[in-house]
Amino acid sequence: YLPSNRTYNTILKTLLLLDGPEAAEDLLFLIYERFYHEKDPSLCPNSESFSLVIQAWVDRAERHSDLEVRLAALERASEWLKSVQQIEGERNVSTTSRSYLSILQAASRATTRSENDLRANVIALETLQDFKRTRFDLDPQAYVLALKVTMQALGRAPRGQKDVWLASLMDLLHDCCNEGLMCAAAVRTFANVHWSKDGAWTRAERDQVVKRFFSEWPLPSSWTRKLKFTQFLPRKEDLQRNWGKK
Repeated sequence: YLPSNRTYNTILKTLLLLDGPEAAEDLLFLIYERFYHEKDPSLCPNSESFSLVIQAWVDRAERHSDLEVRLAALERASEWLKSVQQIEGERNVSTTSRSYLSILQAASRATTRSENDLRANVIALETLQDFKRTRFDLDPQAYVLALKVTMQALGRAPRGQKDVWLASLMDLLHDCCNEGLMCAAAVRTFANVHWSKDGAWTRAERDQVVKRFFSEWPLPSSWTRKLKFTQFLPRKEDLQRNWGKK
């Protein structure tokens, strides 16, 4: 009797709880080895197998107290997701929208005042671009999370990196509008980042972006055409900062 991928997935779930993502990875490699030698389709890891490992790394990125460990886990989750993308369609293996959103969520929480902001930002933007190329309907939350990472990094970057960060922000907002997913949460995320006199994100830079995207209200209907609920529609009030208010 040979265990099936269903059996292995059950074991994977247990390993994740007891020994973490490294142990789950080892088992996944073992499953592949057994499949290669036995040539039994029932042994082939499936979408759930990969999703479990990806989510395990995301959970570490979300929960670990050490920032470097969190960022390393985030990078590992991203690597696994890219691996699944490369074999998508083979033996019914596919990515899930949850994996993309989970990595974006973890990236939004892994930013810091150090240079590590760039690592989380790169992962978030790469994940968003990969998400856009899938068969899934893009969730507005994907843009909100990517925007949050970009804004946090921009708000803390030295002025020497201003042009790079501003270009990244402009591209992100432009894509969000073109996708028809400019929602209230995205506008509030933009509005609530502090500016500074010496950093990359000054009042002048903020006003530049506002003039380009948020100077006329209501916003063009094409920018919000894919929002499913009216409560997601942005209003001019969403552009008002609320940090510092009691």
